[in-house]
Amino acid sequence: MQSPISVRNSASNGATSWNLNSSGFRFPHSRYANDARERMYELIHAQAQYEINTAMYYYKRDAYIAAINRCQTVLNDFQSTDQAEEALQIMKDSYKALGMEDKVKDIERIIEANQNRPSKKTVQHIIQAPQVEAPQ
Repeated sequence: MQSPISVRNSASNGATSWNLNSSGFRFPHSRYANDARERMYELIHAQAQYEINTAMYYYKRDAYIAAINRCQTVLNDFQSTDQAEEALQIMKDSYKALGMEDKVKDIERIIEANQNRPSKKTVQHIIQAPQVEAPQ
């Protein structure tokens, strides 16, 4: 069970990212749009890293199912982040610890299929639109 503080913190991160996301797309020529995109990018990665840290916490305490669930959250909600690769590795190790070799092979196939994924720089370049000066 999560403490009320951690629930509040993760919920507020989602609300913040939604606000930055909407302002970046509703006003693309605003002088704040690029900053909003950068902050959105940072918030997404911070939230994904939080999920990975929690998954590692569970994994180290032999709570493999909980670790797998956290990794699935990363893969479902933050699949374009670098943490997706970490999530797959934690899932693979967790399934291996549980003795589920069929799932281990599935994860290995997914990891192999994602070897040619675009790099972080490519994704960041796609996210950022060219800077346009705001009208005075």
